[in-house]
Amino acid sequence: MNIGRSAVKNKYLVISFIMAIIIFGVFAKMNLQTQLAPDTNAPKVTVMAKYPGATAQDVSENLVKPLEESFGKLEGISNIQSDSMDNIGIIHLYFKYGTDVDSAAIDVQNTISSSMDRLPKNIGEPKVLEI
Repeated sequence: MNIGRSAVKNKYLVISFIMAIIIFGVFAKMNLQTQLAPDTNAPKVTVMAKYPGATAQDVSENLVKPLEESFGKLEGISNIQSDSMDNIGIIHLYFKYGTDVDSAAIDVQNTISSSMDRLPKNIGEPKVLEI
């Protein structure tokens, strides 16, 4: 017996299936939460530190590298990227998904405070930015 004949023979069963699919579809459409553009950015904290009168190489060796070593010990770090320019160093700290950015920023600030003795004396106060 083929599908066409059985569908014609049991037309009320086929109509019931179609109605059930429509009802479940409308129910799902009304109750499912969707976002057109979900948040896919990793938790990120950026540290900016000024080192007046220093070249990019001095900033890298004396400011960025010691801070990177200190930040490497933080829990939840997935990636560290840094940029060294004349007079300024920028360090981007990427944390694992699910990490609270506010508490991560506090941990970063505490790490900076504890490693200030290893940094040059004439640097500006490093700024911690949450993204």
